Amino acid sequence: MMKKLVIAAVTLGFAFGAHASDGEGFRLGFKDLRSDLELEGGNVVDTTYKADLSGIELGYDFNKIAGASISYAKGNGDLGDYKDFRISGEFGYDFNVIPEYLRLKPYGSLGYEKADISGPVNSLTQTHLDVSMSGLSIGVGVRATIMKYGYMALETTAMASNDYGLDSTLVNSSVTVGGKYAF
Repeated sequence: MMKKLVIAAVTLGFAFGAHASDGEGFRLGFKDLRSDLELEGGNVVDTTYKADLSGIELGYDFNKIAGASISYAKGNGDLGDYKDFRISGEFGYDFNVIPEYLRLKPYGSLGYEKADISGPVNSLTQTHLDVSMSGLSIGVGVRATIMKYGYMALETTAMASNDYGLDSTLVNSSVTVGGKYAF
């Protein structure tokens, strides 16, 4: 999967290369995400369910400090099919580490996230798993802009809820690679 992400990043970098500017502009990337759903409380044994998702992210950097993004990913995991949607704002600072070649932006993010998990029918009980959680999510990450036109981001986000007497926490760790473009 990482090989596909690198190929996509290089392709997008060359495609967007002619117009990217320092600090601001659109971002389009491909995301590889690891999701951990932790359940505690009630009559449930404390457990963590895992999933691997792939998706797409569209973002916009307003300047060297503020940006926004929207992403969608889907995949499979311990409980069945996973889907994750997130829209967020991010605040950090874009440091020019190696002029014209490398910029790093550590940031924090705050947004809305919705996760849907749909599992197969249990043959013994004839029940179908269908879990949906949504709400405020927070995250931290760092994005490297490479030669103004390509980028790679590492981010971890978390969302917590208390439904049906269960404390649930969804933690997503992602790697995104893509290209930047400014009009």
